[in-house]
Amino acid sequence: AAEELRNSEERFRLVVENMPAGAVICKKESISVNSYIEELTGYLREELQNYDAFFNKLFRHNAAKIEKIFSSKTGGDAPACLSIELYCKDGGIRIVDISRMHVNANMDVWIFHDVTDYLFVQQKLMKSEAHMAGVQQMANIGSYECELKSGKITWSDHCYHIMGLKKQKVTFKLIKSLIHPEDIDRYYSHYFNLFSNNADFDIEYRVIKPDGCIIYIKDRACIKYSDSQPLSCTGYYKDITESKKLEKTLVESEERYRMLFETSRLGVVYQDADGHIISSNPAAESILGLTHDQITGRTSVNPEWKSIHEDGSEFPGETHPAMLALNGGKPVHDVVMGVFNPQKERYVWINISAVPLFRQGETRPWQIYVIFEDI
Repeated sequence: AAEELRNSEERFRLVVENMPAGAVICKKESISVNSYIEELTGYLREELQNYDAFFNKLFRHNAAKIEKIFSSKTGGDAPACLSIELYCKDGGIRIVDISRMHVNANMDVWIFHDVTDYLFVQQKLMKSEAHMAGVQQMANIGSYECELKSGKITWSDHCYHIMGLKKQKVTFKLIKSLIHPEDIDRYYSHYFNLFSNNADFDIEYRVIKPDGCIIYIKDRACIKYSDSQPLSCTGYYKDITESKKLEKTLVESEERYRMLFETSRLGVVYQDADGHIISSNPAAESILGLTHDQITGRTSVNPEWKSIHEDGSEFPGETHPAMLALNGGKPVHDVVMGVFNPQKERYVWINISAVPLFRQGETRPWQIYVIFEDI
């Protein structure tokens, strides 16, 4: 069970780390980013490892607004989507599309897609249509425009490719036929808000291609005006199917890990780089005779453990397996320790192993994984 738990967690970590997009894992008291975010922003993980630093450095004057959105739990498992400026360490600004994936009550994963280059191309209306087509193909994005007076809809070549269609006249009837029936009401609701309230149109929905294949589309649009009169609606389709598959893999990996974590008969705790316990499973709480709140925040050197060696002598906190693994950077296995269980009002004997966890490129552990059983 312990090995399965470690393997499941490692799979989850690898999926996040190797995503072809930015990933930000938000837990109740911690935040972590993958290497894509480091490359995109120029900041190291350590510079973004707490909420204040993350929001203030990356979003600046929008920090409070974005923090409120990140902390919102409304919408259940439906992703919350937004597009916003991201401030880089070198002073540059990138435009990112951000979507939320609600994993469980304790974790959200936010996915960052950098759309700066495409938007620059679209806004400047590049002179070379051939080059534009190449850019859209590489980004898997297709642009479109609807003239409001005539109702004429124009798609770029890559729109047809995304939708699996041959070139033909595009009508609202054709577009409606492509949208998944379960998503059509939400699609029209967003379009109504776009035209009636000039609200942002930024939506994800499913498309059923002519061959029956279902893909996920991100559709973003705005209205162009002349003398305060709306002239046209311009936007883009982006095929996000692969991102959705990655998100699904991420959720499944986390669910497997969470199931092992919650149901294992072995006690499991995680300690941060300062030795504070940041997470514990039900088995750990039962073995130690403490509640989750009582365990959280404790360190190995806390005298309330009343830990002892097998001969009854004191077991100093700085020599606990977790602290040895943290300071030495190497695993410590099969250490026998007695700890006082306040619920049973007696000592229990446990066999402990502690494993240091490293971030890529770092030499000091950022967390310690501790597993123990009642012997």
